[in-house]
Amino acid sequence: MNFGTILQCILPLGNHPEIVFGHSPPTILHFLNGETQVIIVATMLMDRDEALRQLKFHLHRALQTMKKYVDAHRRHVTFTLRD
Repeated sequence: MNFGTILQCILPLGNHPEIVFGHSPPTILHFLNGETQVIIVATMLMDRDEALRQLKFHLHRALQTMKKYVDAHRRHVTFTLRD
């Protein structure tokens, strides 16, 4: 059993922040037009939302690329039980 397989057995999927930090990560609210009258604040919040959107896109694409390379080297193995 390799290290990655052991971690996958120990850690339940999707609960990593809770295990490491003891609580869920904070929720980042999206900026809605008209929320603030200060132009510079509105611009900064719109830029933040765009940066987060691009970050999510590129992280998703990177995950897909990594999965493609891992799956290319994966092979199907079946085991039989012997008495």
